[in-house]
Amino acid sequence: MMKYIFYGLLIASSFLSSYLVHSQPTTIIKQEDFIKSLSYIEDNHFDLSTIQTQKFIPTTPSKINIINGVYWFKVELKNSAPKKEIIFKINESSIDFIEVYNKTQKITGINNNIGLTNIALKIKNLGATIYYIKVNFPIQVHFPLTVVTTEQHQATSLTYLFKNGWYYGLVFMVFIINLFFFKRGLISIVRLVLNNN
Repeated sequence: MMKYIFYGLLIASSFLSSYLVHSQPTTIIKQEDFIKSLSYIEDNHFDLSTIQTQKFIPTTPSKINIINGVYWFKVELKNSAPKKEIIFKINESSIDFIEVYNKTQKITGINNNIGLTNIALKIKNLGATIYYIKVNFPIQVHFPLTVVTTEQHQATSLTYLFKNGWYYGLVFMVFIINLFFFKRGLISIVRLVLNNN
Protein backbone atom coordinates (compact mmCIF):
# COMPACT_ATOMS: atom_id res chain seq x y z
CA MET A 1 0.00 0.00 0.00
CA MET A 2 2.79 2.41 0.95
CA LYS A 3 4.57 1.68 -2.30
CA TYR A 4 1.50 2.74 -4.30
CA ILE A 5 1.12 5.95 -2.31
CA PHE A 6 4.78 6.81 -2.87
CA TYR A 7 4.56 6.16 -6.61
CA GLY A 8 1.27 8.08 -6.81
CA LEU A 9 2.82 11.13 -5.15
CA LEU A 10 5.84 10.89 -7.42
CA ILE A 11 3.71 10.72 -10.58
CA ALA A 12 1.42 13.52 -9.36
CA SER A 13 4.41 15.78 -8.65
CA SER A 14 5.87 15.16 -12.11
CA PHE A 15 2.54 15.99 -13.79
CA LEU A 16 2.13 19.07 -11.62
CA SER A 17 5.65 20.31 -12.34
CA SER A 18 5.26 19.86 -16.09
CA TYR A 19 1.91 21.70 -15.97
CA LEU A 20 3.37 24.58 -13.99
CA VAL A 21 6.37 24.90 -16.28
CA HIS A 22 4.19 24.98 -19.40
CA SER A 23 1.58 27.29 -17.86
CA GLN A 24 4.16 30.07 -17.41
CA PRO A 25 3.96 32.86 -19.98
CA THR A 26 6.01 32.06 -23.05
CA THR A 27 6.93 35.66 -23.77
CA ILE A 28 10.25 36.61 -22.27
CA ILE A 29 10.28 40.08 -20.79
CA LYS A 30 13.65 41.75 -21.01
CA GLN A 31 14.81 42.93 -17.59
CA GLU A 32 16.07 46.46 -18.08
CA ASP A 33 16.96 48.94 -15.40
CA PHE A 34 15.97 52.45 -16.43
CA ILE A 35 18.35 54.32 -14.09
CA LYS A 36 20.79 56.58 -15.91
CA SER A 37 22.46 57.96 -12.77
CA LEU A 38 22.01 57.72 -9.02
CA SER A 39 23.48 60.19 -6.54
CA TYR A 40 22.94 60.99 -2.87
CA ILE A 41 23.35 63.59 -0.16
CA GLU A 42 22.88 63.38 3.60
CA ASP A 43 19.79 65.26 4.78
CA ASN A 44 20.33 68.64 6.39
CA HIS A 45 16.65 69.57 6.88
CA PHE A 46 16.14 70.01 3.15
CA ASP A 47 12.75 70.40 1.54
CA LEU A 48 11.81 69.88 -2.10
CA SER A 49 12.76 73.37 -3.23
CA THR A 50 16.17 73.41 -1.53
CA ILE A 51 17.12 69.84 -2.46
CA GLN A 52 17.02 70.66 -6.17
CA THR A 53 19.86 73.17 -5.75
CA GLN A 54 22.15 70.86 -3.76
CA LYS A 55 25.23 69.11 -5.15
CA PHE A 56 24.73 65.35 -4.99
CA ILE A 57 27.51 62.75 -4.70
CA PRO A 58 27.42 60.12 -7.49
CA THR A 59 27.25 56.53 -6.30
CA THR A 60 27.95 53.24 -8.00
CA PRO A 61 27.78 50.71 -5.15
CA SER A 62 24.53 50.35 -3.25
CA LYS A 63 26.28 50.52 0.17
CA ILE A 64 26.90 54.19 0.61
CA ASN A 65 27.88 55.19 4.12
CA ILE A 66 28.27 53.79 7.61
CA ILE A 67 26.50 56.77 9.22
CA ASN A 68 22.80 56.05 9.66
CA GLY A 69 20.18 58.72 9.13
CA VAL A 70 18.08 60.40 6.48
CA TYR A 71 19.43 60.62 2.93
CA TRP A 72 18.19 62.17 -0.29
CA PHE A 73 18.73 60.38 -3.60
CA LYS A 74 18.55 61.94 -7.02
CA VAL A 75 17.46 59.41 -9.64
CA GLU A 76 17.86 60.33 -13.27
CA LEU A 77 16.04 58.00 -15.64
CA LYS A 78 17.11 57.06 -19.15
CA ASN A 79 15.18 58.48 -22.07
CA SER A 80 14.02 54.94 -22.87
CA ALA A 81 12.02 54.82 -19.61
CA PRO A 82 8.37 54.15 -20.42
CA LYS A 83 5.89 57.00 -20.17
CA LYS A 84 3.47 54.93 -18.09
CA GLU A 85 3.60 53.23 -14.72
CA ILE A 86 7.04 52.30 -13.46
CA ILE A 87 8.12 50.49 -10.31
CA PHE A 88 10.85 51.68 -7.94
CA LYS A 89 12.15 48.42 -6.40
CA ILE A 90 14.33 48.38 -3.30
CA ASN A 91 15.53 45.08 -1.85
CA GLU A 92 16.46 46.25 1.63
CA SER A 93 14.90 45.45 5.00
CA SER A 94 16.33 48.29 7.11
CA ILE A 95 14.38 51.24 5.72
CA ASP A 96 12.09 53.19 8.05
CA PHE A 97 10.37 55.42 5.48
CA ILE A 98 10.61 56.37 1.82
CA GLU A 99 9.16 59.42 0.10
CA VAL A 100 9.34 59.88 -3.68
CA TYR A 101 9.14 63.36 -5.24
CA ASN A 102 9.22 64.74 -8.73
CA LYS A 103 10.32 68.34 -9.30
CA THR A 104 7.06 69.79 -8.01
CA GLN A 105 5.44 67.51 -5.42
CA LYS A 106 5.51 64.34 -3.33
CA ILE A 107 4.28 61.40 -5.39
CA THR A 108 4.21 58.47 -3.00
CA GLY A 109 5.77 57.06 0.13
CA ILE A 110 5.81 54.28 2.71
CA ASN A 111 6.20 54.66 6.49
CA ASN A 112 7.33 52.21 9.19
CA ASN A 113 8.72 49.74 6.75
CA ILE A 114 11.41 47.99 8.80
CA GLY A 115 11.32 44.26 8.17
CA LEU A 116 9.97 44.22 4.61
CA THR A 117 12.67 42.87 2.34
CA ASN A 118 11.18 43.88 -1.01
CA ILE A 119 9.71 47.34 -1.38
CA ALA A 120 7.94 48.22 -4.62
CA LEU A 121 6.60 51.72 -5.22
CA LYS A 122 4.35 52.18 -8.25
CA ILE A 123 4.68 55.57 -9.91
CA LYS A 124 2.86 57.03 -12.89
CA ASN A 125 5.66 58.36 -15.06
CA LEU A 126 4.29 61.28 -17.06
CA GLY A 127 7.57 61.99 -18.79
CA ALA A 128 9.70 63.12 -15.85
CA THR A 129 13.32 62.00 -15.94
CA ILE A 130 14.43 63.19 -12.49
CA TYR A 131 13.03 61.98 -9.18
CA TYR A 132 14.10 62.73 -5.62
CA ILE A 133 13.81 60.04 -2.96
CA LYS A 134 14.02 60.75 0.76
CA VAL A 135 14.91 57.67 2.82
CA ASN A 136 15.51 57.06 6.53
CA PHE A 137 18.08 54.35 7.32
CA PRO A 138 18.02 53.49 11.07
CA ILE A 139 20.40 50.50 10.74
CA GLN A 140 22.58 50.75 7.63
CA VAL A 141 22.75 52.91 4.52
CA HIS A 142 22.14 50.35 1.79
CA PHE A 143 20.00 51.40 -1.17
CA PRO A 144 19.84 48.82 -4.00
CA LEU A 145 17.37 50.65 -6.25
CA THR A 146 16.14 49.42 -9.61
CA VAL A 147 13.48 51.00 -11.81
CA VAL A 148 11.46 48.59 -13.95
CA THR A 149 8.13 48.41 -15.73
CA THR A 150 5.07 46.85 -14.17
CA GLU A 151 5.35 43.86 -16.53
CA GLN A 152 8.97 43.26 -15.53
CA HIS A 153 8.07 43.44 -11.84
CA GLN A 154 5.19 40.98 -12.26
CA ALA A 155 7.38 38.56 -14.24
CA THR A 156 10.10 38.52 -11.57
CA SER A 157 7.47 38.15 -8.82
CA LEU A 158 5.88 35.18 -10.61
CA THR A 159 9.27 33.51 -11.05
CA TYR A 160 10.09 34.06 -7.38
CA LEU A 161 6.73 32.66 -6.24
CA PHE A 162 7.04 29.68 -8.59
CA LYS A 163 10.49 28.77 -7.27
CA ASN A 164 9.37 29.11 -3.64
CA GLY A 165 6.21 27.10 -4.29
CA TRP A 166 8.19 24.35 -5.98
CA TYR A 167 10.75 24.21 -3.17
CA TYR A 168 8.24 24.15 -0.31
CA GLY A 169 6.02 21.71 -2.21
CA LEU A 170 8.91 19.27 -2.49
CA VAL A 171 9.80 19.77 1.17
CA PHE A 172 6.20 19.03 2.16
CA MET A 173 6.13 15.92 -0.07
CA VAL A 174 9.37 14.61 1.48
CA PHE A 175 7.92 15.27 4.95
CA ILE A 176 4.74 13.27 4.15
CA ILE A 177 6.74 10.39 2.68
CA ASN A 178 8.98 10.33 5.76
CA LEU A 179 5.89 10.17 7.97
CA PHE A 180 4.69 7.11 6.06
CA PHE A 181 8.08 5.41 6.37
CA PHE A 182 8.33 6.37 10.06
CA LYS A 183 4.88 4.90 10.74
CA ARG A 184 5.79 1.73 8.84
CA GLY A 185 9.08 1.39 10.76
CA LEU A 186 7.37 2.09 14.09
CA ILE A 187 4.78 -0.62 13.44
CA SER A 188 7.56 -3.09 12.56
CA ILE A 189 9.44 -2.26 15.78
CA VAL A 190 6.31 -2.63 17.92
CA ARG A 191 5.53 -6.02 16.30
CA LEU A 192 9.11 -7.14 16.86
CA VAL A 193 9.00 -6.11 20.53
CA LEU A 194 5.62 -7.77 21.10
CA ASN A 195 6.71 -10.99 19.38
CA ASN A 196 9.86 -11.24 21.52
CA ASN A 197 7.90 -10.95 24.76
